Amino acid sequence: MIEYRPPVGWSDVATKGDLAGLEERMDLRFQVVDERLVGLEHRLTATFEHELRQQTLALIFGMVSVVLTMSGLAFALVRFT
Repeated sequence: MIEYRPPVGWSDVATKGDLAGLEERMDLRFQVVDERLVGLEHRLTATFEHELRQQTLALIFGMVSVVLTMSGLAFALVRFT
């Protein structure tokens, strides 16, 4: 089995400096991802709030229309009976 392993020398061994550099690069990438996620969160929140306001306005106008229609029908019923 030892014959089939790839040839590895001391130049292929990772040093503490290599690992520190890798950690720094990974931290930078995670910071970029975190910033993108925060931006996405803000966009999703803004979209949700906008849609909720639109839905609330439609519901209010619909309810007001129903109340006015029913009131008109009730007054007409009272007047013609």
